[in-house]
Amino acid sequence: MALVSAAIEQSVVSLNRAEFRLAANAGGAAGIAEDIARERERFVSSLDSLRAEASGRAIEAIASV
Repeated sequence: MALVSAAIEQSVVSLNRAEFRLAANAGGAAGIAEDIARERERFVSSLDSLRAEASGRAIEAIASV
């Protein structure tokens, strides 16, 4: 579960970076949108994996995401 959590954290950081790139360079929106879509897919996939492995209170915590 720790590896999946690390992957989720990396996705969040990557999405945050993409937001900053977009704010700094709106002209590059098309490429940045592709990066965001790709990273969002990774995030959702990792979150689904985490949900599958979760038990007890972790299930409640994940449900709020």
